[in-house]
Amino acid sequence: MALPQQQWQQQQQPLDPQLQGFFMAVDKDRSGQIDAEELRQALSQAGQPFSIEASRIMLRMFDQNGSGTITMQEFGSLHHYIMQMQAAFQHVDKDKTGSLTFAEVQQAIATSGYVLSQQTLSNVMQKCDRQRRGCLTLDGYIELCCFLGTARNLFAPMDPNRTGTATFSFDQFINVASMLTI
Repeated sequence: MALPQQQWQQQQQPLDPQLQGFFMAVDKDRSGQIDAEELRQALSQAGQPFSIEASRIMLRMFDQNGSGTITMQEFGSLHHYIMQMQAAFQHVDKDKTGSLTFAEVQQAIATSGYVLSQQTLSNVMQKCDRQRRGCLTLDGYIELCCFLGTARNLFAPMDPNRTGTATFSFDQFINVASMLTI
């Protein structure tokens, strides 16, 4: 279950004082911003071990000015997003193993409106399965959802009738492909 990008980016709420304190504790250089490694450490300290790759992807999504870091307010939005994604992950993790099988991921993305072949989903899952276990932990699931959300946002202008198909030039393909990373 991935939320549309606009939905979670627009949810600007006052930052919880406890979350503010947590942000300040991981902002080692006291710059008022944290980078991907500080974000990874913060999430790990909070009991959510995330790969550096997942941290970079999330940071890029919430870094509104392209600085390569996130502010306290952006961190608040990111925290809200992670909590929503964690709830979705736990809802889909029927056997409560802490990881999602291919079938569970397939169900989750179908619920979110994504139509992918088994081969395509398998390829994307392999990129997000950092432990190479054939399943996704929370950070891998978030990576996958971030990737799909970004891909959907980049594809949408090329599919104005929302048919799920588009025609574009090689140049347009390379441009879009350069913006997609896992």
